[in-house]
Amino acid sequence: MKFLQIAILMLISCVGSLSAENYQERDALLLAHELETSFWLQVQNQNEPVYARAISTIFQGSGPTGTLSRDQYLQILNQAVVNEFALKHIIATKNKDIMVVTYEFTYKGLGILSGEKLSVWKHSRQGWKLVSHSFSALAP
Repeated sequence: MKFLQIAILMLISCVGSLSAENYQERDALLLAHELETSFWLQVQNQNEPVYARAISTIFQGSGPTGTLSRDQYLQILNQAVVNEFALKHIIATKNKDIMVVTYEFTYKGLGILSGEKLSVWKHSRQGWKLVSHSFSALAP
C-alpha cells in the first residue's frame, strides 16, 4: 500500500511539472496515433466507405512513383491487403485545425510499401480529414 501511495505522489509531481506546451504536444501525439491507427485499421478491414470518407476531396499525395490524386490513392488502398501493421516513431505537430504527423509504417501484406509516412490532417465540421499523404519506402 505504501508503495502505491509513493507511486501516486510521484505521478502527481510529474504531471504538475508539465507545461501547457507539454500538454499540447502530448494531446497532439495521442490524437495523431488515434487518427492514423483508426485509418489503417479501416484499410486493414477493407472498409472502403469509412476510409474514403476520411480522405478529403482536396487530397494530394506523393510516393515513390510520383504524385497521387485522391482517386489514385484510393485505388492503391482498395487493392492493398494489410494483415498486420505497426506505427513507430510518431511525431505530431498541431496548430488549431491542422495536424502534421510523421511516422514509420511497417506491415505484413500486399500492395503498400513499408516506410516513412507523412500525413496532413485538417479538422472541419465533418471531423478530421486527410488532406495530404506522402511516403517513401524503407531500404530492404
